[in-house]
Amino acid sequence: MPAWLAQNNYQNPTDISHTPFHRAYGTAEELFAFLTRRPQYSEPFHLWMTAFDEGRTSWLTFYPVIKLQYGARKDSDAVLFLDIGGGMGHEASALKKRFPSLPGKLVVQDLPVVVARIQSGVVKSMAHNFFEEQPVKGARAYYFRNVLHNWGDAECVKILRATRVAMDPSYSKLLINQWVVPEKGASSFMTHQDLNMMAMFAAMERTERQWHALLGEAGFKIEGIWRSADAASECLIEAVRSDWNGN
Repeated sequence: MPAWLAQNNYQNPTDISHTPFHRAYGTAEELFAFLTRRPQYSEPFHLWMTAFDEGRTSWLTFYPVIKLQYGARKDSDAVLFLDIGGGMGHEASALKKRFPSLPGKLVVQDLPVVVARIQSGVVKSMAHNFFEEQPVKGARAYYFRNVLHNWGDAECVKILRATRVAMDPSYSKLLINQWVVPEKGASSFMTHQDLNMMAMFAAMERTERQWHALLGEAGFKIEGIWRSADAASECLIEAVRSDWNGN
């Protein structure tokens, strides 16, 4: 990273195809495309992601999940929880395990190579590129975990707007399970991850001010932020479409 920064006048990277990661590995591919073609790296990466939550507090313990049940649709096609970019479906499975009486389907979306590996009778898997319009309409909760910190603001706005068009303004919620970095006194784990995001994706972890600005640009408003008692665990941001007035 020091060599890359020196070559680029110590400016933060802004191009996802030109980062310290690309210099280190001599590639023009973005990280996930790079991993897909190299199982010697992708297998350890997915194992690391599976273990990433060990010792940290799940959002299911401090966010009032029961809110999702109030007024939830119970018809056979209703989707209660849609995990976008949800990998192997661990969050949806954990939700069902902790709240087995919740109505509606649990759906996990990711790239075809990822969802092909899901082996669960609890969740439904669906291949989807989150830059394209969301095909699941009117779900109760559209959930992103550790996705948006992989992308710069312009790409995040595209992802969020592609999701927004599928949401029912009076019913759907956007849930973002991601750090909200304090302006002062951020934990070392947060700051390390912020550097990782910069080095690999030309992206970042975000402060509350940055989350408000990003979601506002994408057409959302934040309804609440729930925080864990420990500094190492991600927060839960709840947002709705900004054209919903609550009436």
